[in-house]
Amino acid sequence: DTTPKTIAVRAIDDAVAEGLHTSTLTSAIISSSDPAYPTSLPLASVVANITDNDTAGVIVVASDGTTDVSEAGDTDSYTIALATAPMGVVAITIIADAQTEVSLDGTTFVTATSFVRTDTSPQTVTVRAVDDSVREGPHASVITNVITSSSDPAYPVTMPVPRVIANVADNDVAGITITESGG
Repeated sequence: DTTPKTIAVRAIDDAVAEGLHTSTLTSAIISSSDPAYPTSLPLASVVANITDNDTAGVIVVASDGTTDVSEAGDTDSYTIALATAPMGVVAITIIADAQTEVSLDGTTFVTATSFVRTDTSPQTVTVRAVDDSVREGPHASVITNVITSSSDPAYPVTMPVPRVIANVADNDVAGITITESGG
């Protein structure tokens, strides 16, 4: 039969941001009893253009829509994840300002910490307020998230990453303490 055949080809929908790329389709005669079409007959390859539907990015989600902490000890959390599976290691650093501290395990709190990702799994970040002795009233803390190194060009260190604004409830009250001395 010499009738041309149409072959439908579909790209695999993965979670990797690859941008516009190509795939080479090859064909081969795997068996033939016709000497005009031996298995050694070279067949032309076809290059297919693939439009990727994945976009690299960093997703930050507060546990209940906001991040609310208090100097009295109430903590809150948010998650940070890559939007697509990277083609290498991506390191993210979290930096708290002077009003808060962050933790990757919910126990050890620091002003800055880092973690790496090679997939899209979320990292939970627990936030707590620094209990100072300054009466500030309700105030905000800025927590910065940045890509600090990456072996994937889709995740450059210049990629904007959402920051987190934590609402801090103060536990200090203004007042004067008078202590009588000697009498």
